[in-house]
Amino acid sequence: MLRFLKVNIVLFCIGFYGITINAQTKFEREYRIKPHEIPKPAGKFINQVFEGQKIKWYAEESQDGKTFEAKTTYKKNKYSIEFDTHGNVIDVEQKVSFQSLEDGLKSKIRLTFNTLFTKHIILKTQIQWKGDANTLFQLLKNQNAVGYTQLYEIIVKAKKEDTYKMYEVLVDSDGKAIKVLEIVQRTSDNLEF
Repeated sequence: MLRFLKVNIVLFCIGFYGITINAQTKFEREYRIKPHEIPKPAGKFINQVFEGQKIKWYAEESQDGKTFEAKTTYKKNKYSIEFDTHGNVIDVEQKVSFQSLEDGLKSKIRLTFNTLFTKHIILKTQIQWKGDANTLFQLLKNQNAVGYTQLYEIIVKAKKEDTYKMYEVLVDSDGKAIKVLEIVQRTSDNLEF
């Protein structure tokens, strides 16, 4: 009886998770803006971290609302820092190669993707940090920081039910999927970084 219950719970979770993947869609429109169009706290944060660096500013409209994003290359790394409409930092993303991740984490992520999709190709990998502004400042300055969450945002072209689609998958440090969004985009509205 207990074994039967465990099997049914696992099957329910797998079925529920599959429904979640189909139900969540990411719509995004990103466009360049001038520095004077951003909230002042966002500009102040960026100027303190990346003093003298060339910064590209974007506004982003998505299913979650409007945000502002600063993109730059700093010490040979590509960064994207996202802010809300008041200029509060939401998260920091650093572009990395999937191969640069620890072997154990890569294996866990591949295992997760094998359960989500019949086939997949990893196109882009970013480390994502979430925390308060001071903590994210310390991380960007390569200082020791505590009290932050590190996740991985991975863009994949994946096959599910005989159709290839683009997905954004957010995974935790154990390689487990936290969020899976199907990307719906119009190439004229999106800019690549």
